[in-house]
Amino acid sequence: MVAWNSEYLGPAALNRAWSLQNDSRDGRQAERLQAVSSTGGCLQCHSQAGCATYCPNELNPTASIAGLKRLATVGFLQKKYRDRHG
Repeated sequence: MVAWNSEYLGPAALNRAWSLQNDSRDGRQAERLQAVSSTGGCLQCHSQAGCATYCPNELNPTASIAGLKRLATVGFLQKKYRDRHG
């Protein structure tokens, strides 16, 4: 994905975003989630796990990106519900 989409944040940045999303001391979760679920963010990942295969630090960015995708989806559905039900 990194080679095909110049706007894609990449697995390292998304992995770091996932770590920060899970840090309650940070306080910027909503702002960050909006950023990583926009153009070039986590939803652009095809989940083929190439980043996990080639990660020099033996991390699994694919799992982190999947977590961001779940959070983005839940946030989207919650917003839709609020928009419809006030």
